[in-house]
Amino acid sequence: SSVAAMLVDFQMVTRDKNEKLRTLRKYLRQNGVQPSLSLKIQKQIVERVFADTRLSHQDVPVLALLSTKLRANLWYEIYAPRLMSEPVLMMCDGVDDLLLGDICSSDTVMTQSVGPGHLIFNPNTHLDQAFYIVGGTVHYTHANGDDGAMALVSATVGTLPSQGSQEELMEVGRTQW
Repeated sequence: SSVAAMLVDFQMVTRDKNEKLRTLRKYLRQNGVQPSLSLKIQKQIVERVFADTRLSHQDVPVLALLSTKLRANLWYEIYAPRLMSEPVLMMCDGVDDLLLGDICSSDTVMTQSVGPGHLIFNPNTHLDQAFYIVGGTVHYTHANGDDGAMALVSATVGTLPSQGSQEELMEVGRTQW
């Protein structure tokens, strides 16, 4: 019976994705989009709609049903190894062995999967969080100013050929100003 349930779930998800693609084709046709551009758009949408995306804890609402202690253990299990790979955090954890547990068990760490071309930040924009790139690449765009100095214009997430189309960012902390 679990196989039948999985099959029904798969069929429902596939039907939903196909309906979205039919709606896209109808939209492009109604708006007179040239066939060559329409095909490029449809190809990119198909790649992204059918991509196997990484789930974040926000995608799993039943995790909210866990006890605080068990949820803290889960977050530590997921986030601590990644955070401990950073020398600064490893050193801080050596001084205060509860630090990493406190960071992981609070709402300060979240993951976010983004596709190639996703804009992470713009210049002169205040950010109240820091990002730790778990996988993939980041491409920085620079521009020359009037004085010839290079300035960071933006950062976008890229992808490596051996990886899928999704990259993962881990947001670490938020500030209050």
